[in-house]
Amino acid sequence: MVDSTFYSENKLKLSILKAVHEKMIAMIKEEEGFSEKQWQEIVKDALLLIYPKYILAERELIVGTDGHHKKKPDFLLIDASGFVDVLEIKKPNDQRLITKTTYRNNYVADRDLAGAIVQIEKYVQCLNRSGKSGEEKLQSILNHKIPKDLSLKVVNPQGMLLMGRSEGLNAEQLYDLEIVKRQHKNIVDIMTYDDLIYRL
Repeated sequence: MVDSTFYSENKLKLSILKAVHEKMIAMIKEEEGFSEKQWQEIVKDALLLIYPKYILAERELIVGTDGHHKKKPDFLLIDASGFVDVLEIKKPNDQRLITKTTYRNNYVADRDLAGAIVQIEKYVQCLNRSGKSGEEKLQSILNHKIPKDLSLKVVNPQGMLLMGRSEGLNAEQLYDLEIVKRQHKNIVDIMTYDDLIYRL
């Protein structure tokens, strides 16, 4: 016999996922009616649903220790073990992912995507360079938002990038985009809005 509490919890989760999914589709149709901050908030909620290991997404905290190496990612993601990752969100249709023409018979990352990848790699580098003092600073800022006795850890942080649309790309462009994604998999998980909607 199925536990009624289990059934009710799953029904609630499903209704939340459906609501976020519908909201994302509606927002993409009316993209210009929403600010970047509104996009970031709805996307953050969606990503926390499909990546349940993260217990907190904290907006625009400064990472890095010195003036030259200080950055402000859209979100720092904290997982249930205290490990810190980075999330950067761009609006769906403002950014180009892959070139429209080929270079030596290959589609390559467009300037917007290449720039966003470098941006995230710098966030990751700043986190790594901050060392123990960076961990302690983040701990003091986030102590009241994370479970008691959870220690934050900056150990090979990963970046997650959400930008652009894969809808409208031809099969070759999609294939070459996947190659670009896999080239950076060790540092950045690159996801389009269509990927996010599909995962939801």
